[in-house]
Amino acid sequence: MKITEMAYRRGLLCIPHCWNAMVGVAAAVHLAAVLPNMPYIEYPLAFPDSPSISDLLVPSLKPDSNGRIEVPKRPGLGFTLNEDVVKRHRVAPN
Repeated sequence: MKITEMAYRRGLLCIPHCWNAMVGVAAAVHLAAVLPNMPYIEYPLAFPDSPSISDLLVPSLKPDSNGRIEVPKRPGLGFTLNEDVVKRHRVAPN
């Protein structure tokens, strides 16, 4: 928020970098909905598809045909983690 405010005071846009981090993308959707100088967010695309992008959040977070993402109305960020994806990619701590 501080960085966005500094940019706003200088008439600059602030576009969050959140490639390949869907929880970060979910947070960025909320920020972009309320900040006047954040008209876009970065949205990850993976080729081939990555479950950490396409399947991690329930419900899934995808732009519509116009590239817009509706702000969820559910509590918190509006999503839960897909526990199957989390279990499949869990790495044991050292």
